[in-house]
Amino acid sequence: MQTPKIKTLAVTGSRNFADTQKAYALIAYIVKLHDCAQICTGANQGAESLATHFAQAKDIPFTTVSADWLQHGKAAEHEKQKTLAQKASIAIVFLAHDTTNKECASALQKLIRSRKDTYIYNEATQKTTLFTFEKYSNELIEKLPNHLFLFGDNLLQSGTAGQAVIRHHERAFGIPTKRKPTMEYSAFFSDKEDEKNAVRERLQQFASKMEQERMCAVYPMGLIGTGLAKMPEYSPETFLELHTSLAKKLGFPVEALESNLEFASVISAQHPFQVRQLLAELSQEVSQTTEQPTLF
Repeated sequence: MQTPKIKTLAVTGSRNFADTQKAYALIAYIVKLHDCAQICTGANQGAESLATHFAQAKDIPFTTVSADWLQHGKAAEHEKQKTLAQKASIAIVFLAHDTTNKECASALQKLIRSRKDTYIYNEATQKTTLFTFEKYSNELIEKLPNHLFLFGDNLLQSGTAGQAVIRHHERAFGIPTKRKPTMEYSAFFSDKEDEKNAVRERLQQFASKMEQERMCAVYPMGLIGTGLAKMPEYSPETFLELHTSLAKKLGFPVEALESNLEFASVISAQHPFQVRQLLAELSQEVSQTTEQPTLF
């Protein structure tokens, strides 16, 4: 009989993250929800130090991965984050108010490239997002209460293929990525203004729902608008706006999505200088946002 794999929660994030109450609450929630038996973290101040203190207080087995500056030099922190990603079954990254996108994106990218489901909590927006590689199903939603699942939809709000298999669940939220649920040419978005407006309107409804219900957003790492919607091919401008807007509303660095090859190809093709300028503006807007703290 095969021995069940012990699940490890990896914790990392900003060195200046100091919200002990929030860190403890989220770590405890994830450990219980995902049945994690141990914690792995780094040796830095801030989020990693809080994770160590939590594990000690709750008598949870933990390991600490330190940056080896003698062996790796300037790449020491990079190698440490890579080791954390390898050890993780699931992870959380804590992003402080004044943390740059680069600091958080580096850790996120390593976790995502290792195909590890990863939570990110942003202190500025007070929002939590779960990046998941799990295939969407109603069973998955039931396993994750208090999570709001984003999926790619169509303007007719019809069909249950692909991500839309979860359409009828109360915690599923569709964002239009096609005109209709078929594979004929006229079914695809093509960067028309009415399509962009439909996406913007739905994103605003999503933001309102998040404010009202305070759930953790679930973001599929296959991304919204790929697969059956083919947005990178037929509607790249709308595709890019969709994901940069979601990054702004949820408060995660959109650079983390560059691990997805389709997103990276759109970034490189759609005027990269203007794209970087937009991301910088979004980051500045997010850092100026403040809300009352809750679990999500």
